[in-house]
Amino acid sequence: MVLHDCPRFNNVRVNDAGRVVGFSGPAGAGERLLAFTGVQVINPAVLSLIPEGVFYNIIDCYADLLKRGGTIQALVVSGHFWTDMGTPADYLQLHEDIVLKGRMPGFFPERGASPFYLAKDVVLGSGVSFHDWVAVGHGATIGEGASLTRVVVWDGARIAPGAIVTDSIITGGN
Repeated sequence: MVLHDCPRFNNVRVNDAGRVVGFSGPAGAGERLLAFTGVQVINPAVLSLIPEGVFYNIIDCYADLLKRGGTIQALVVSGHFWTDMGTPADYLQLHEDIVLKGRMPGFFPERGASPFYLAKDVVLGSGVSFHDWVAVGHGATIGEGASLTRVVVWDGARIAPGAIVTDSIITGGN
């Protein structure tokens, strides 16, 4: 299990030997709390603990494995960029970090130093304005006179002429 220190999400208890010992509660003596990155290597035998045909959280599987006396090794990493994007606000923050703050150099190489990423095949109407930062995906259309501020526009999405869009994720299209 790949873990790192991200205080907002630190809920995996790891002992001094680098073993995961639990997924809730405060850290005990000789333990620390870390966050699960979602990256893992799983022994195929562990997959047999997951019930078929129903939603099942892998953390529940791991907690069950620990109750059965199994072990989970922690691989603690640092010095990297990682963020959760499980909410719309987190998703927008990720794009701000990439487009405006350059947190992942090379991720949008076409943008250069600009805080605005536009895929090569975006259709822009006349008089369109961008503010703060914007990321627009392939095949998107931005209508005449539209104004976008801190917006992610997905591939194929359309923004109506004259629209004023702020702090939003625009989906749709193909």
